[in-house]
Amino acid sequence: MTLSQTAQAQGIRYFLISFTDLFGVDRSKLVPAESIDQMATSGAGFAGFAAWLDMTPADPDILAIPDAGRFKLRLADGAANPYLLPAALIATGLDGIVQKRDPGVRRNNMYTEPLPTNEVKPLPKNLLDALRRLETNEVICRSLGTSFTQAYLNLKHQEWNQFISCVTPWELENTLDC
Repeated sequence: MTLSQTAQAQGIRYFLISFTDLFGVDRSKLVPAESIDQMATSGAGFAGFAAWLDMTPADPDILAIPDAGRFKLRLADGAANPYLLPAALIATGLDGIVQKRDPGVRRNNMYTEPLPTNEVKPLPKNLLDALRRLETNEVICRSLGTSFTQAYLNLKHQEWNQFISCVTPWELENTLDC
């Protein structure tokens, strides 16, 4: 039985929408890196977008469903907040169940048949882009609470401002001519 069939049979299918962005609702960023571009260009096999795709036999499962009552997510970065990540996934997953947001049919194998560029919605490129998406994500903001979400956004905007105020080695090498 495939993952999709197992999820359908066990009622998990609608929960899977929390891992993709197929309905125009931006989902939480699972990798808390200052720059997603670093991962996307590192050759680490990071696609830089969210999609519901077939896996090749060589690919590790990113989502395993060992039995009817649980699933395992192997996608999240270890640096993610251990409280906010599961809270956001549960909130978006439950919203998927309530709204019956079916992720649809799995798409093609990206190694052999890449998706057309116009069908790919990229993940946030940096922390600021992720914060802007979070600000407009009603599901997560409502689930985490308005006061908490606003405090979190304020804290992370301060973190972003601190990050962009630093002169990087690239800037020293390429832009300063002193």
